[in-house]
Amino acid sequence: MNIRSTLFALLSSLPLAATVFAQSADPTVAAATHVPPTIAVGQISQLRTDFANAGFDPIPANSIRLSICGAHTYYRSNGVTPPGGYGTNFTWTHATSDCWEGINKAVIAAGAGGMITLDYIGQLATTAPQTTSVDMEVIANPASFTNENRVNNDAIATLAVAGQLPAKHPRNERAPRKGDQWR
Repeated sequence: MNIRSTLFALLSSLPLAATVFAQSADPTVAAATHVPPTIAVGQISQLRTDFANAGFDPIPANSIRLSICGAHTYYRSNGVTPPGGYGTNFTWTHATSDCWEGINKAVIAAGAGGMITLDYIGQLATTAPQTTSVDMEVIANPASFTNENRVNNDAIATLAVAGQLPAKHPRNERAPRKGDQWR
């Protein structure tokens, strides 16, 4: 093999090497929880979930979608205020069944991320905790995600809604306690 052939082989393999090593963006959704995990009808619980790019390369803009869906019969968002915190890095649409769908509006650097929050209001008492799901999917630029760990793309949180708030005592405007006398 002469020098010219060697040089040609080396130079022609560089784009392939760059492509192979530039594909390690890894969007991650983890640790979803409701705070507090039990509320009464009319009270608010905040969903908190962590999002991060756990890869070594940036996530291209407009390439991933997050979906947040709660048990809309029992608790709902207000349908107007999109997810906050790190959620401001996404463009959100309020979809059917009180689901929020967000697409990253800018490049997300390797190692970047944070907590995404969404408030839910209790609507109807549950007989058991209900599930809120947070799902992530690649919707564009699939070549950027060939080393993606798909195991960490989804998270769930549970929320229980108790009955109505306790009635206030007519005399002192506080909820009755054990031992209170109604006069």
